[in-house]
Amino acid sequence: MKRIRMMRVSSMLVNASLAIAVTALVAAAIVGTVVWAQGAKGRPGAVEREKRMAQFVDQALSRAGITLTDEQKKAVHSAVAQRFQAFRALMQARMQLFKLLRQQASNEQLREAINSYEQAVKNYEKKLDAIDKQLDAKVKYTENAKLHATLIVMGIVGRNYAVRGMGRIGGRPGMRPRERRGGAKR
Repeated sequence: MKRIRMMRVSSMLVNASLAIAVTALVAAAIVGTVVWAQGAKGRPGAVEREKRMAQFVDQALSRAGITLTDEQKKAVHSAVAQRFQAFRALMQARMQLFKLLRQQASNEQLREAINSYEQAVKNYEKKLDAIDKQLDAKVKYTENAKLHATLIVMGIVGRNYAVRGMGRIGGRPGMRPRERRGGAKR
């Protein structure tokens, strides 16, 4: 009986040490991936996010039957990154306004924040116009109606009056990939 208990205890210890070793290996892989994906500015996931966005844009354009040169693709990817950067500045002004509302700031502080937000909106619109002109100079999307329409639907050019990602190419919003390809629903 004692021998069986000792075998169980030793078996439990072996299992526990294996679990710890596996956990350590998995954690090391995760940490290594995060450190590798930090990118030039040190933001976790920056490299992966930019790669995923470029892949999304390339896939959407190819699904629409549009072929671009490598230079044109780089210009489109750059425009997407610039739009995100411009939007980030707008969101910072909006978050400041929201923060002051939560802190129940004075009317004077709120007016300053509102003015700052409205200025950020104007700057955002100017940046969008500049980004669109720069992209058109490189890609000439205004000469190709299909490309122009696709870039508008994807939110890469023009004003975005809808939530990003709602104009998915190849199906209605919310469709699973299998449904977009014509497969059966689950």
